[in-house]
Amino acid sequence: MEDKTNYDSFGLVELLRLKKVNLSEQSKLREESKTLDEAIANTPEVREVAKTLSNSGGSKRVPLNGLIPKDLRIQYKITKSWDQDYLNDLSKELQNFPFKKEFTEDSSATKRIQAEDPKAWEYIEKGLTTKINERPYIALIDPLKGVSDE
Repeated sequence: MEDKTNYDSFGLVELLRLKKVNLSEQSKLREESKTLDEAIANTPEVREVAKTLSNSGGSKRVPLNGLIPKDLRIQYKITKSWDQDYLNDLSKELQNFPFKKEFTEDSSATKRIQAEDPKAWEYIEKGLTTKINERPYIALIDPLKGVSDE
């Protein structure tokens, strides 16, 4: 098992430097993994399955016939996006409609109601559940122009 570094004795500057290195390494690994996946998909043993899936999406097992003690699973993820206005109109016409309506928050309207109509907000807020992640996620961003570091 890998020893975990105890960061309690590190100062903020050192922690931020380490975080920057970590993010850089993660980025490099993601890019290298993508390049390796593309190279594997282009090998003669996998090429035909990859070509089929790249047009249809989905996943498929590619047996390696003992080349290594594993098989491959190649996957092309599918992301769907539906025209909400079209579906809303269609839902009024079809009795057998396979979609659920979902309310999404309009943040600016929420702030406006909180400020202008607290009673209405009190009722609305009863439907709100919030969850705070157990760990912080730290991102490094460029400083604002014209703001000095003090």
